[in-house]
Amino acid sequence: MKKPQPQAKKTPDKRPISAALQANEQEYRNLVETSHDLIWSVDAQWRWTFVNAAVRRIYGYEPAEMLGRPFTDFQTPVQAKKDLETFTHIKTGTPQFNYETVHQRKDGSPVWLNFNAVVRRDQRGKVTGTTGTAQDISERRQSEMARDLALSLTRATLESTADGILLVNSEGKIETFNRVFARMWRIPDDVLAAKDDNQALEWVLNQLSEPQKFIDKVRYLYTHPQEESFDTLTFKDGRVFERYSRPQHIDGQVVGRVWSFRDITERKQAEQALRESEANFRALFEQMAVGVAQIETTTGRFVTVNRRYSEIIGYTEEEMQRLTFQEITHPDDLPPDLENMDRLHRGEIREFSMEKRLFRKGGAIAW
Repeated sequence: MKKPQPQAKKTPDKRPISAALQANEQEYRNLVETSHDLIWSVDAQWRWTFVNAAVRRIYGYEPAEMLGRPFTDFQTPVQAKKDLETFTHIKTGTPQFNYETVHQRKDGSPVWLNFNAVVRRDQRGKVTGTTGTAQDISERRQSEMARDLALSLTRATLESTADGILLVNSEGKIETFNRVFARMWRIPDDVLAAKDDNQALEWVLNQLSEPQKFIDKVRYLYTHPQEESFDTLTFKDGRVFERYSRPQHIDGQVVGRVWSFRDITERKQAEQALRESEANFRALFEQMAVGVAQIETTTGRFVTVNRRYSEIIGYTEEEMQRLTFQEITHPDDLPPDLENMDRLHRGEIREFSMEKRLFRKGGAIAW
């Protein structure tokens, strides 16, 4: 009887597994190389050990030009020092996400990057480097810097104006204001900092001579957002402000309202003082015992005359304002009179005195 022959053991076919691994590796490589973001690795000395094709777009270098060089070669010394401190901390095992920094392209221009990084270790746990991704955020940062510059210029403009400026949103909530506004309205810093509309309004109304008129105008404009407004505010302490308001538009839509306040107290006081001075002068002018006339030197037209002058000549003040001194001056006295007026007009003399004959309303002569 024959003994059964031992059967040879079949070796498992590893080719399908190997092929699957190769396919997965190729798929991973395709993902890495076609990524819009930078995928990178550095060793323990911060030298690039891997960068994907995104470096061409982001840095302007070929990958081979960067490999083996520390990432600090692509930064300014100041920024490199700051980033080394951050990446050294990553070596302790703390991942870093959304770390924004700036590198330099091949042409020397800055490129802003947002890094995500984790530590790499070997099988024994020893740190061998760092790996991660980086996104080019240069366009966003440029937009932010342009926005910050615009805001800075706007703030500088607000603070340089002599007017108090207040900006509120469409709901009447305080958005911003300048220091002149705070000083003019004497509103405490803590109230303005809190942007508490009710508290701020209370401080405002308590100072005004006509608070209801003020609040009525505010309410009207909030119900008519497209309208502009100009009026004058009088304070209990005598101050006077001009108030101007217009809507704030973005893309054609009303999103708020700008209020502008100008302190015109000194101007109003000067105007009042001028009116009082003119009244005093007029009273003195009318009470003088001699005839006095104000004449326009270029034309000879009577601007005004006092009561005594009208009595002497026989014309009313209104009638005199339709005449010139040439028309009522005797022809023999007119040439020297005109010569003196001409010299006065040219600034050669400040005053002159002469006797002359004038025609009264009825034609009689008056000296």
